[in-house]
Amino acid sequence: MNRLFLRIWLANWLVFVVVVFSSIFLFTLLREQEIQQRLIPPHIRAQQLIDKLQGAVAQGESPAKWALKVSNKRQTVYLLNPQGQDIAERALPDFVQQRLDTANGRNFAPKAAPPRRLRFHPVALPGEPPLRLLNIRHRSRWQLFYSAVMIGFAFLGSGAVAVLLARYITSPIKQLYLATERIAAGDFQSHVADSVGRRKDEIAALARRFDFMAKELDSATKNQQNLLRDVSHELRSPLARMQLIADMLKHSSDEGRGELQGRLSKELNELESLIDEVMTLTRFETEAVALSLEKTDIIAVLAPLIDDASFEADALNKSVLYVHHQAPLLVNLAATYFCRAVENLIRNAIRHTPENSEVRVELKAVKQQLVIVVSDCGEGVDQSELSKIFSPFYRSSTARARYKGAGIGLALAERIVKSHNGEISAKNKPSGGLEVSISLPLLDD
Repeated sequence: MNRLFLRIWLANWLVFVVVVFSSIFLFTLLREQEIQQRLIPPHIRAQQLIDKLQGAVAQGESPAKWALKVSNKRQTVYLLNPQGQDIAERALPDFVQQRLDTANGRNFAPKAAPPRRLRFHPVALPGEPPLRLLNIRHRSRWQLFYSAVMIGFAFLGSGAVAVLLARYITSPIKQLYLATERIAAGDFQSHVADSVGRRKDEIAALARRFDFMAKELDSATKNQQNLLRDVSHELRSPLARMQLIADMLKHSSDEGRGELQGRLSKELNELESLIDEVMTLTRFETEAVALSLEKTDIIAVLAPLIDDASFEADALNKSVLYVHHQAPLLVNLAATYFCRAVENLIRNAIRHTPENSEVRVELKAVKQQLVIVVSDCGEGVDQSELSKIFSPFYRSSTARARYKGAGIGLALAERIVKSHNGEISAKNKPSGGLEVSISLPLLDD
């Protein structure tokens, strides 16, 4: 996850390396000879010139001509006679003439000391008066220019890389900024992952997480809107019935009042149950519910629930079969919530299984997973509706036609199971009926 850091570090490091090596290359190219000569001590360099002068004179060349030949843009070689004059009849630089006058006592008002240290080297040539050799090195007029060029190159190069790096970083951040403004305005369809291209650094990861957040916000908003719409729709029917009962009570006789009051009490109980389920479902959908999970034997926890369900099924000429192959089966549970989820599945199965048939509740261990299977012998669910039965307030076409209910039980069961890090699914049995399976991580004994 440190790819952006590495890119910033590598960019700066590469700029530094390029500037350093470019400077070394330019410096070496422009001043190689001067550097080499400066590494030679002055007296050795002067002796080399004297040796060359003696060799040229031995071959018949005049000292004056030789001095003119070896002088160039980088150095000027003077041969001074005893009177301090150049034998090639060239005018001496002011600082050289000043040094000679001071040495001869002719400069009674000396100017500031010359900026350079002059070294006069005696030269003995056959048939010539004693001479002194003076080698003056010239500083390149372009040295400051070349230095400025190298500094400018480093400044512009690092500036260019900084601009590219700033664009590389700020471009997706700007897109994120604009997307947050659109989301604040209620547009949850804003996506920024496409704007970062194929990047795989932290900014790209942030963009993808931002898109995921926008998608979740969009889903949550739609769920909230759907929930409000569905709740309003589901509450309208019992409220209308209670309003009707209340009106009937005003005009009812004493004989019919007891029946109406019983009907009103039943409607109130159903309304209370509906509101309780809606509130619980809303809590699981809109809040990060922190369940207190405890290590529990699921067989023992579900046993009272199965007994109650069997009692209700017997009254309808139906039965509940509880099957488990081993004991105990240990899982982490918030027992109250989880039993409510399983109870919703069993009640739903009892409602849909025909008379003189059974609802099967089977517990088994499969590869370190606890699997709970609740199946009935009813008509099942149309294949196209299987993926929707866990949606809040959704009822299959068969359920809407034959059974009364709000369609919250399966949705609530799914939310509770997922809050236990489990999975829930449904499928039709080949022999007929619906089979709902729950899987949870199984603990060791």
